[in-house]
Amino acid sequence: VFDPGLYKKAHRHGPGRVIVIPEGEGYSVLWKAGGEKVVCPWHEASVFVPPEDWYHQHFNTGAGSARYLALGPLPQFRGKGETLQDRADRQIEYPDEDP
Repeated sequence: VFDPGLYKKAHRHGPGRVIVIPEGEGYSVLWKAGGEKVVCPWHEASVFVPPEDWYHQHFNTGAGSARYLALGPLPQFRGKGETLQDRADRQIEYPDEDP
């Protein structure tokens, strides 16, 4: 859940993630590392699938809270456990964002 006017850190993950928006309105920005950015507007009941290993970032532009669910296979079921370093390599921290 995130409040109006806020956004989530840019991140990426492997194949098979389905993003479901049960509440709110806003948009997500998706991009392949070094590539053009694509804006994907969403609202309640939207569903989209970011391409594998593309960064994406969610922005709440609505008047109320927004919620998203990222559904997909757990790392341990893909034959690879996730470490903290793996997570750091897949997320852009606030100070490292492109303005």
